[in-house]
Amino acid sequence: IYCVRWPARLLGRLSGLERTHLTLFTVGLLCGGGQVPDWALAIAWVSLVLGVLLNLGAIFELERLYVFGAFREATLCILAYYIDSVAVYMVAVMHEQRFQDIFLQDNIRNVIEYMCDRWRFFGTTLATLPELNADEAAFYMTSMPFFASVISSRSATKGEGSSSALAIIIKLGKAMRYSRLLRVVCYMSSVMPSQTIGCFANRYDETYNLQEHWREALFHMRSGGGCNDLIFSGHAAVLTFCALSHADLASKCGIGRRSWLPLLLWGRLVHSGIRIVQSRSHLSVDVVIGVIIACLLWWVLQEALPDAEALTSDAGSKSSKKQQKKGPIPLHSLPGLGWTSGMVAAISFLFALILVPESQAGPLSAANRSRLSEVSVVDQRD
Repeated sequence: IYCVRWPARLLGRLSGLERTHLTLFTVGLLCGGGQVPDWALAIAWVSLVLGVLLNLGAIFELERLYVFGAFREATLCILAYYIDSVAVYMVAVMHEQRFQDIFLQDNIRNVIEYMCDRWRFFGTTLATLPELNADEAAFYMTSMPFFASVISSRSATKGEGSSSALAIIIKLGKAMRYSRLLRVVCYMSSVMPSQTIGCFANRYDETYNLQEHWREALFHMRSGGGCNDLIFSGHAAVLTFCALSHADLASKCGIGRRSWLPLLLWGRLVHSGIRIVQSRSHLSVDVVIGVIIACLLWWVLQEALPDAEALTSDAGSKSSKKQQKKGPIPLHSLPGLGWTSGMVAAISFLFALILVPESQAGPLSAANRSRLSEVSVVDQRD
């Protein structure tokens, strides 16, 4: 009985966000696949959507001053990720040495492989612990306003910027947008060879002409990177933003500075960085630079202002004072309708790209094999 009551009391003292992290981590650990399984994330997403729908009024009342700022940053962030997806594809297919396997010396990877060979326990632990990937981090960051709504209502007056989870989300979206666009500039400036054997031959179709490659790049969202070493690591930057945003949530939204959750996320970030380097998805320098860039952007960017204040640049002007007296932006106002429509259009476009059947998603897909067979038949007839 004691063994049952003690964990129950411990879980009762945790916030909903902390229990969610602990539950998913435990499920990933028990399943032994090295990551949180997809079905567990699917259940978590469904539960989050149902929770938001049931508490939509309370969440909107608490976060109403930041709603349209969040819509704006979500729209621009989706656009930045789309630009990155197109750039990743075109850099890979226009790389002059795309068919060559050129491996660069990575001392950190050499140390990791030596430790795994030297101490079997180290390698087993590394492979058993659930890796924090971008999909899991996206769920945690999206769920922050929902889980923080009750905590914020207890710790601060509604509408105050210091206790708004959406204010952190706005800052998060802006930081992710800037980091993604800066990443595009970096890997387009200097094209680095892929560290995966036969990457291009297994993922792309060389018989496509330039026009067909542009069609694939523009009308398909491709996850998992391209066939180049991309400086810097977008996964490392996203995971760093996840840890930083939870640290801000802990200190500003009432969870408390002594919360173990940010420490857990930083530890999982280190573990994921090691796994990324070990799997040759990135060079270690990509991960290090990604973490540094993310931290610098987070510290440089200012906290988001409420919508009524953000619309006016001069806080001391008469128009600013009038605007602040009006309160939040009305839903039927021009800025409100504009950013709401933009976010709906961006999300619809994103889902449309995801739902379009991928013809080059993995090792030569069915569509590519069919096309290659047609090309070979034409060549035989000629």
